[in-house]
Amino acid sequence: DLNTYLSVLKISDEITGNITTKTLDNLSIGCGLEYAKACASQFDQQEEAQYWIYGNGSYTLLNTGITFSSGLRAVYYSEFHEFLNLDGKIRYEKDNYSLQFAVTHTYNTPSFRQRFYKSSSMLPNPELTVETADNFNLNFSIDITPAFNFQFSPFYNYIQDRITYVQGSEDTGKYENFGQVSYKGFDIAVDCKLLKKVSLKTAYTYLEAKDKLTGLYLTVKSKHKASIDLLYNPIKVCSIRVSAKYASRAFTRADNSEYAPEYITANIRSEYKIKSFDLYCEIKNITNKYYIYGDGYPAPPRTWIAGIRYQF
Repeated sequence: DLNTYLSVLKISDEITGNITTKTLDNLSIGCGLEYAKACASQFDQQEEAQYWIYGNGSYTLLNTGITFSSGLRAVYYSEFHEFLNLDGKIRYEKDNYSLQFAVTHTYNTPSFRQRFYKSSSMLPNPELTVETADNFNLNFSIDITPAFNFQFSPFYNYIQDRITYVQGSEDTGKYENFGQVSYKGFDIAVDCKLLKKVSLKTAYTYLEAKDKLTGLYLTVKSKHKASIDLLYNPIKVCSIRVSAKYASRAFTRADNSEYAPEYITANIRSEYKIKSFDLYCEIKNITNKYYIYGDGYPAPPRTWIAGIRYQF
């Protein structure tokens, strides 16, 4: 039955503020709430609410270049439970380089789509639960010249009850919780100014995402990803951006017996600004490349987009 649907309505509000203190460089606090309602063809109407408060601040040691920062976010979610997100960072800056180490403890709730949507390639799973992650990241950044920046960022993430898409029989699958999962790898990024009006950004990510209990790779996670972005500003109010992305193959079954093949896509976008108006046009997937996402969905074909934005 292909006559399926999922509609979601969300209403939210947040209050934020900054407090000036003699000891902290910056202290931000806030609170908010969100009401969400979902209607799906296979389930009764779902209503959920969440409430949160948060705070974060930073402190710099004088004449050292060292900054400490930390934050917390307490959340109550009606469908799941209350949880606390924590993060801490230490950063060192000197001359043309910086070094930062960050640790975070986060929770991720499954979306309505992951729990209740049904399609020709995906089954619902209302039993999904919250995933918990402990993340460790080191970032090194250096300006080799004023026009050339290089960054290297190794990372390690330990995740419990990881939410991931797993393909089953007959080319259908669903999102499931995996008990213990690890992500380890690194990011490399280069940002350079080639000419006065031309800049280039490149990025590469190496990722090993594995189930710690079986040693098998996770589904929908490419080991290699790369991107390139070329920006040309012929005049101040006009820009032309050409970009390309590569993703290596990604497994679609938990036993690693099947996979979605690698792919390369390219896009082009142009913007022109007239006072408060932004005119833009874009072509996505220029070569009309056919490829399959790891969750079983075919990617969109060549797509033309044009629009106008107005800034009040």
